[in-house]
Amino acid sequence: MRDDWRRYLTAEGAIVQEGYTESFGNPSLERKIFTSSTVLTDLSHLGLIAVQGADAQKFL
Repeated sequence: MRDDWRRYLTAEGAIVQEGYTESFGNPSLERKIFTSSTVLTDLSHLGLIAVQGADAQKFL
């Protein structure tokens, strides 16, 4: 996690552990919001795959 992003999230109440945002102090409320609202979250740690060739569209 970039240091400026970590500082911003921490200033907004985030609890950051080992470079990942663990919560914003109320995990049960966060789970409720996550399942009932639109949420923006960083998924960059999941990686990226590249697919090419005749079967690429079918694969995806």
